[in-house]
Parts: sequence; C-alpha cells; structure tokens
Amino acid sequence: MYSWGITLMIVGALSFILPILGRQFIVVSALGLTGMGSALAGIVLFGVGLALFNAARTKESEEMATLLKKYPPQTLQNLHLRKTRKHP
Repeated sequence: MYSWGITLMIVGALSFILPILGRQFIVVSALGLTGMGSALAGIVLFGVGLALFNAARTKESEEMATLLKKYPPQTLQNLHLRKTRKHP
C-alpha cells in the first residue's frame, strides 16, 4: 500500500500543478476533467494517496508492536543475525 499511496500522491500533486504550466495528464484529459476539474481531481487523488500511505504505516507499526510483544528485543536481534549469516 505504500507504493500505491506514494504513486497517487505524486499523480495528485502533478494533476494539481501541471495545468498551471499549461500541461495535463492524458488520463485526466480523457476523463474530461479540465481547469478546476483537474485541480479537484488532483486534490482527491492526493487525499486518497495520503490515506493509503497512512493506513500502510499504521498497519506496519501495529505489526511491529505485536512482534515486539511476542519476542524480546534480544531474540529479534538473534533472528536478524541468523538471517544475515551465511552458513558454509
């Protein structure tokens, strides 16, 4: 969800800014959104992207909190060391 959130935020920001420079995304033009419609679509896309990004971040932090409750920090460090070491 991180990647979708970031992508939508970028597309939304550019959909808002590009009409100022006399440019526009083909997708936005195909939908018939010009002028204020393009700016409004940009704001909506940015908002949806921000919501997805925050949801992914919240989900990840909850998973990390659950993992920290389940395993003590030293155990997590040992698990990490086992994964990074290559056995002959």
